[in-house]
Amino acid sequence: MVHAHYFLKQRAPTAVEWRRITRAVKRLFAITPMRSLSAGGFYQNKPLHGAMITYVEEINLKGELIQKPEIVRHSRMNVVQEMHGFFAIMFDGKDDLGEETFFLTNAGPEKDQEISPGIGACNTAGKPYDLMVCAALIVANHIAPDLLEIISDGGVDDWEPALSLVRIWDKSAFLPLTIDPNARCDPAPMSVEERMQQFTPVSQFVDTCSEPGLYF
Repeated sequence: MVHAHYFLKQRAPTAVEWRRITRAVKRLFAITPMRSLSAGGFYQNKPLHGAMITYVEEINLKGELIQKPEIVRHSRMNVVQEMHGFFAIMFDGKDDLGEETFFLTNAGPEKDQEISPGIGACNTAGKPYDLMVCAALIVANHIAPDLLEIISDGGVDDWEPALSLVRIWDKSAFLPLTIDPNARCDPAPMSVEERMQQFTPVSQFVDTCSEPGLYF
């Protein structure tokens, strides 16, 4: 299943923009729902909270720079990581709930392409972490409307749950105009009850990950 989002960087974010974007994204990860109805809700019975990974940059015993998978800790806000001398919002679903890693850096478009030609696209296959990919893009677009050119396989209905989540942070947020040209999507902020609905116990997920999905 292909459910891809494309976000072509137009320029580097300013220091103030990047600080605001990362603060907002961290807040959203702190209140991540137990499950997701985004992207058509095909995985609504699968977990989201506790079922995502990020990547920590480190030197292995051979002296090689590697990206080590680490479980996203919603209380410790570890979703922003260093990458090749820059910083990035970086996450994926865990194990079979993962597909392609989302990462948005504080670098300019030229440096992004040096880091990885695949930067600026993320196929989530509609898996639960799609909610947080859309939420991060809504936040970036809201704070810096000219930063990214956003195109998506998903329509307004697919993105609406993410906007509902983002509106906990800022009730004035809207979908990117490329997704909703008439700005008609106007959901209420996601309620605590909606966020806490839990179908699959999170406790089954441990702090290891056997198959990293980040490639350069």
